[in-house]
Amino acid sequence: MEFNTDMDKQRKKDILAPFTYLKPVIRKKSVGDRVYQAIKRAIVIGELKPGQRIVEEQISMLMNTSRTPVREAIRRLEQEELVERLPKGGCIVKVLTTEDIEEIFGIRAVLESYAAYLATERITEEIIKKLTESIKQFEQALNNNDLSRLMELNTRFHEIIYQASGSKNLYGLINNFKAYIYIYRRSLLQSKKRAKVSLVDHKRIVEAMRQGNKNKVERLVRKHILRGKKYILGEIEKGEKL
Repeated sequence: MEFNTDMDKQRKKDILAPFTYLKPVIRKKSVGDRVYQAIKRAIVIGELKPGQRIVEEQISMLMNTSRTPVREAIRRLEQEELVERLPKGGCIVKVLTTEDIEEIFGIRAVLESYAAYLATERITEEIIKKLTESIKQFEQALNNNDLSRLMELNTRFHEIIYQASGSKNLYGLINNFKAYIYIYRRSLLQSKKRAKVSLVDHKRIVEAMRQGNKNKVERLVRKHILRGKKYILGEIEKGEKL
């Protein structure tokens, strides 16, 4: 809002008068924020693995900071249930139980399939073009055995659908699970066979969206996510570390 004339300036004073105690927000990230983002990224991309101990002293030395912002970062990650405290002190990257995975994938199946349903209601040629281009690039990355690129393109494909749903509330709920989504996508895309299955699923989803078949899209997305859950649970039963 701009205040140019004398009358505008007086109006600005009147508006701000009750709030003189408020100060402008400083947008620069704090040290705590940077440490938090660094640890979270390490967990999400698998540099810090489930069950691995997080040592405050090591992190503070590596990041050239005091232990206070490290503790702050760990508290935030604990609230997000990405790390957990040990009974005798210290903390580790959280190891999810089969019950945790059942719940996370079950919630994802409901939220993401509904997002795809809403996106199909609002579908445009532009959205179809974005999804199709994402699939084309995914196929190229698959042929090049480029896992990091596959991860990026898989995430982009689903992100296009989330945003196309037009629901900020739904998008916010899905965002709460983004760290877990990324962690398990990495596991699901590590083999070419599973990546090919994901590619076929994406093509079928886009074709159903092109046809405007909302119910079919919803079913396909739900099946896509629950197939991933079945694979993850199978790997855990075999004793694999994800």
